[in-house]
Amino acid sequence: MRDGTHDTPAVWYAAYGSNTRWEGLRRYLAPGAATPGNRWITLAHALYFAGASRRWEGGVAFVTTGPGPSTPARAWHLSAAQLHAVAAAENGVPGMPPLPRPSDIPPGGVALLAVDLGPDGTTGKYDALLRLPDIAGVPAVTLTTSRILPTSPPGAAYLSACRAGLAGRVPDVDAHLTAAVARGAPAA
Repeated sequence: MRDGTHDTPAVWYAAYGSNTRWEGLRRYLAPGAATPGNRWITLAHALYFAGASRRWEGGVAFVTTGPGPSTPARAWHLSAAQLHAVAAAENGVPGMPPLPRPSDIPPGGVALLAVDLGPDGTTGKYDALLRLPDIAGVPAVTLTTSRILPTSPPGAAYLSACRAGLAGRVPDVDAHLTAAVARGAPAA
């Protein structure tokens, strides 16, 4: 498939925050985009909240780049162009450079993205493409940060969006999210 920058196959994008809901993800895709195939997976990386978001008025979700307590995630089967659109929107960088090919990153590896952290910390937060194990033979990735951002609890609206996305997938959603808030950002 052609994304305007290079040929690359489709990829699984694992969402663990507000993008676990189709309503959250579709705002980043082209108008009228069909609901992509999806499945629930478990990431071997810890969920935490940090940074700042103008839209959500508080911290947002990230996963550690190293191993940690497991995190449920919804994997969406996206085209390379759709993954690029998600990364650009999550970072607030409309002219974001092309992403590395997920197949060029070894599972467990991290590719840093060409985004700068904005002066107020609300843009450029998701600077890491974390390669996950393949799903049905297709490369899987998630977006997170390689930076040590200040721990910041999520605002009520963001927490509600995360809760809605995880409802029915986690035995005790509130306990899961409370543990993530308490966990805070990983140490350097």
